[in-house]
Amino acid sequence: MENIKQELSNRIAGVIAHLTGELAAIRSSGANASLLDKVLVEVYGQKLPINQVANVTVPDPRQLLIQPWDKSNGVAIEKAITESGLGLGVTNEGDRVRVSVPPLSDERRDELVRLAHKLAEEARISVRNARREAIDSMERLARGGGVSEDEQERHKKDYQQLIDQGVAEIDKIVERKTAGLKSI
Repeated sequence: MENIKQELSNRIAGVIAHLTGELAAIRSSGANASLLDKVLVEVYGQKLPINQVANVTVPDPRQLLIQPWDKSNGVAIEKAITESGLGLGVTNEGDRVRVSVPPLSDERRDELVRLAHKLAEEARISVRNARREAIDSMERLARGGGVSEDEQERHKKDYQQLIDQGVAEIDKIVERKTAGLKSI
């Protein structure tokens, strides 16, 4: 039963880590290199994240500077960012690509807040699904014998406590992100 609890705990941690990564890719206050983490560049016959083909730096709060390791990839990087739908201004300077991060409009800010809440709800659903799977696993083991109903109830309460902690952490993470989006 403890291995089921440990597996549930690991799944919750994975969901929270995934949510944190997804929210980091949502543009909030100014330029951030993680803003481009989801942008894939078509180079060498395959699609790769920008950070695997170039250095991404933040020279000032409203700008990103991308220096491709292979100068010929500048055009592909420019194209990928332009087509990403992030609403960023892109300038190819030959040996580097400059990305300007315009301030968010109120409408765009509201869209990003809704997106953050949608991602958080998906994370909550994943956590609840993990709880259901843990309880199903426990019940399968209990059918084999050796586990009393009282012990099953105790384990269900332990699982629920983990779920409650995970959901609380998800709520804190999304609250910080929406506060950051609204304060821009």
